[in-house]
Amino acid sequence: MNLNQNIDTRMCTANTRTNSFVGTEEYICPEVIEGTGHTASVDWWTLGILIYEMIVGSTPFKGSTRNDTFRNVLYKDVSFPPHVPISLNGKNLVKKLLRKDEKKRLGSKRGASDVKDHPWFKSVSWALLRHQTPPIIPNLKSEDDTSYFRNLKESEEDRYSKEVPTGDEENVDPFQDFESGKFELT
Repeated sequence: MNLNQNIDTRMCTANTRTNSFVGTEEYICPEVIEGTGHTASVDWWTLGILIYEMIVGSTPFKGSTRNDTFRNVLYKDVSFPPHVPISLNGKNLVKKLLRKDEKKRLGSKRGASDVKDHPWFKSVSWALLRHQTPPIIPNLKSEDDTSYFRNLKESEEDRYSKEVPTGDEENVDPFQDFESGKFELT
């Protein structure tokens, strides 16, 4: 039996579409923003964003406002800062995961098998992954040791903070500021 032979992991979810609009705005894929319904292909988009963020230190489509971020997701091509070392295979993988057209996105045909077969993962033995020693094992000084994380300046204004009703107020609708539905660029 060939341990590297991959199967179609997309069979169970093929052609299943949903219209939920949830998630971190910098990770939301084009089809969710457009409100056209989406498949499990959103997970491959998210993996592309995550890999990019882990290598570069920021997400690829972040804008100064939510609308700018969504506009970038819809229309901007992914690019890599010249000062960040990333292999051609790494760039290729991220670009294939971040294709705007979900039908052309890596993972859309055979699911995880498509992604596992990418050359960037050639040194990974997927069948034995759980038994391999990770490349970095943090040496923590305590349970709350954050020395392996870089310090980030806290933003002056938390654009998501809103005064949350305590429940003591009468006739307060806790969902009054909730928005749902198709995103429209303004």
